[in-house]
Amino acid sequence: MAASRFGILLYLIVGIAAQSQAQDSTLAPPLFPVVQEGMMGYINNVGKIVISPAFDHASDFNERLAAVCLNDKTGYIDSTGQFIIAPEYDVAGDFHEGLAFVKVEGQYGYIDKTGKMIIAPQFEGAANFDEGWALAKSEGKWGYIDRRGEFILKPQFEQACGFSEGLAAVSEKDKWGYIDEQGKFALKPQFVYAGPFTEELAYVKKGTDVGFIDKSGKMVIASPHFKDAGSFTHGLAPVQIETLWGYINKKGEVAIAPAFYFAEEFCNGFAQVNLMGKAGMIDTTGAFVVKPKFDEVGVFNHGLAQVSVGKKKGYIDRSGWFVWELASDKLKHEAPASPLFDQPPIVTKAVPPRYPELARRAGLEGTVYVKVWLTKTGVCRRVLIQESDAEIFNLPAFEAAEQMKFSPAQINGKPVAVWVAMPFKFRLKPR
Repeated sequence: MAASRFGILLYLIVGIAAQSQAQDSTLAPPLFPVVQEGMMGYINNVGKIVISPAFDHASDFNERLAAVCLNDKTGYIDSTGQFIIAPEYDVAGDFHEGLAFVKVEGQYGYIDKTGKMIIAPQFEGAANFDEGWALAKSEGKWGYIDRRGEFILKPQFEQACGFSEGLAAVSEKDKWGYIDEQGKFALKPQFVYAGPFTEELAYVKKGTDVGFIDKSGKMVIASPHFKDAGSFTHGLAPVQIETLWGYINKKGEVAIAPAFYFAEEFCNGFAQVNLMGKAGMIDTTGAFVVKPKFDEVGVFNHGLAQVSVGKKKGYIDRSGWFVWELASDKLKHEAPASPLFDQPPIVTKAVPPRYPELARRAGLEGTVYVKVWLTKTGVCRRVLIQESDAEIFNLPAFEAAEQMKFSPAQINGKPVAVWVAMPFKFRLKPR
């Protein structure tokens, strides 16, 4: 870890953005990974252990198989806990469209559900298949491959996302644009960042302007008060208005007043929000369905959502009742799929927060702990206030975090997006 010259110590608190955790709807009953006595197993949706804890690490089931780690190697089990594909891979992803990426001797390829290698290991990076396409990296650039492993669109992009509504966001020379399925630019690179198209709109930032564009590139929803945004789902999109988050409708009208430290997109009618440093879940009317009392809340998956308080994790149902009580067990072994950073993000531009004059006059001191989402280029994408000694310090800490710059975190020499946390200390100088 590295501290800036202003003494701000960074530490990693969340790893790479999680992949989809949806289970196969034909799997009955759905299964959920849990930790018990240092090992991982699975419970059903009423909290009963159905696969005894015997794995170093366990992922969610996807397409009836789950990736599990045993003795530093990953394989796949079925709903009875039996290995269908032996644990022999350094890294293994979830199955999507019948294929899963695996890492063998430093290279990525794809296997089918029998364990047969369908696409030989040859890529520097890989992602899940979606609608017959998958992102793959070669010679430092991202492109798109088909199910035979052949590039449909040659590797040419610094960063790239999957297709959504016929377009995919890609970046060239630190600017984002959108390509169509023929690989032609529908919207040339011009944005600081660009989200996926959902419900015919995509959130973008161009210069200092944040808003939503249509597929012609026209900014159809914008406000000088928008600082950040998320995608439209259920006709609503989260937006950061000044320092707080709320939701707008597709007319650009505020549908749920900005009151949250952070807010996620709606999924299946519910959205995760953070109120005064605690996470809960609201419905599309803005009413809390899970009271904000957790450190983190996951999306509902087959009726359950994973929650955490400190280092403890558990599952709740939609009434907020615990199906699996919080456990403080630590894994005996770290999962090899959990990245170890070769290089954490390092502050390249530190910004000391301004001291509120009112607090100075009153002799107030305090500390604000913030969590910052950094992109693969080290750009601050989102800021979340986790804990604060006094609300008067929140805005200055928020503003300072937004302006800071970082070198990207790296895994195997490649930049990755991460959450980092930092304290901003407000101390009066002695007279």
